Amino acid sequence: MLPVPPTASIFHSNRTVLIDSEVTLQCLATGDKPVTITWTRPGMSTEQLVTNPRITVSKTTLSIVDVQPSDEGQYECQAHNPFVSMGGRQTSTAEASITVQIPPKTRLSLLSPFKAGQTARLLCQLTEGSADSVRWWKDGMSIPFTQKASHRMKIQMESWRSNMTSVLVVHNVTDPLDSGVYECSVENEDVIDITKQQSKSAFLVDLSSKYVLRTISLNTFGSYNYNYYDTTTTSSMYL
Repeated sequence: MLPVPPTASIFHSNRTVLIDSEVTLQCLATGDKPVTITWTRPGMSTEQLVTNPRITVSKTTLSIVDVQPSDEGQYECQAHNPFVSMGGRQTSTAEASITVQIPPKTRLSLLSPFKAGQTARLLCQLTEGSADSVRWWKDGMSIPFTQKASHRMKIQMESWRSNMTSVLVVHNVTDPLDSGVYECSVENEDVIDITKQQSKSAFLVDLSSKYVLRTISLNTFGSYNYNYYDTTTTSSMYL
């Protein structure tokens, strides 16, 4: 009886993972023994793969830790039986793909120093990942994009998706009307981990003391670090 040729398949062949996470591909091989399994990438041998310290290859699995954008792409599993007779199929190849997602991160800064009665401009920048939407808040209340021409508070948009910037302009800043917590949040609903779909940065503007309290969220529960900066200084203030 002739040996049954090998057939390779990959369990969950299309994987979407977050940057800095872990992923494992598992190759399944059927057919008569002995069957050996090797992993490759297009243009890269198994030996070249394992030179990456983040990649581990075992008999049937390929594992990547601390996933990076360079890991995105196609992977191949080959099942081989050298004892299949001449003319028979000795090797079977299965393909898998890895897509790496980068959750959005924002940075909020003051474009220029200001005093009471002047114009304040807060810049929200998307520093990592991509975003589908941006929103501005003051003291927990959403600031609408569409404002009347006479309104002192306006939102300006620049580019979008992977290189987004948005500016909140507040004309004729007055205390205590304009004192409070200003927040910018961006969201990408495509990110697989719902807790990492959104990034938020915040300023607390206290005009009575002529200081800006700069804050940045530490986790999804809204914890913050606090640092004081004088609004009359000439340097921009970045998170």
